Amino acid sequence: MRRLLMVFTLVILGLALASCSVSLKRQAAEFVDQFQLANLTNEYANGSITYGLLLSDGNETYYQYKIDGSKYYINVMEERSFSQYSETESDLYDEAISISHMYCYNVENTKLYEFDPEQSTYSELTILVDTDIESVIIAIHQRLDKTEDLISFTDLYDIVDEIIKIGDEDIVTISFFGDFDVKEMTYTVRKDIILENAILFKNHLLSIYGTQKYQEVIQSIIDVVYDSINLKFEWDTTRNVLLPSLIISFRNVEYYVISVNEDDFAGYVDLPS
Repeated sequence: MRRLLMVFTLVILGLALASCSVSLKRQAAEFVDQFQLANLTNEYANGSITYGLLLSDGNETYYQYKIDGSKYYINVMEERSFSQYSETESDLYDEAISISHMYCYNVENTKLYEFDPEQSTYSELTILVDTDIESVIIAIHQRLDKTEDLISFTDLYDIVDEIIKIGDEDIVTISFFGDFDVKEMTYTVRKDIILENAILFKNHLLSIYGTQKYQEVIQSIIDVVYDSINLKFEWDTTRNVLLPSLIISFRNVEYYVISVNEDDFAGYVDLPS
């Protein structure tokens, strides 16, 4: 009797999960069909902490930030694509995925600090009068001798719109991962579909990389042994927005990555008051 009850319970749970998956797929299809600029956001809150990002418009650099009360924590990410590095170039790959610069800004004393992750220490750099997060990141951008304009995630709307609609139209599978309101929405499509139809995305790659590196990234998609590509988005189902994240990858091969979450700031210690 107990075994029969357990089997019955498992069947009911399986049916409930299947129904939930069907409902999510239907909701996702409606979301994509009606997708517009208002469905993108540059930052999001997790409890009392805000996460967001800004991107260079002329190269691969982008900035992850975390706002925790009166302190801003900022990672400078120097790469968005990693598939062009072969197994024999592990040193170049390790360098590409590492964070070369980590900063913190204290709104209360208007001081900018650089964080040394190896020593877990801060060194004071300068005073910044403008205390909003964008101004602070612009100051860091200039400090690193970068002259390109900074843009927000919403400025990539046309590219995101193109990619998510390719995924929805040419879907092989769609899966969801995550609890509560935010779901990782993953479309799996054939790589030839992306290569043929993601025109705006390819132009974007060309604009941030230049001809040679653009060709290396595209060639890495052509040459990889996998026939599929995952298009990953972070979907807040309650607010009906995509969080600032776009990942194009398959298994351990990453063709394009911009994202920000709490794990990206695990290397920091709190800035002393």
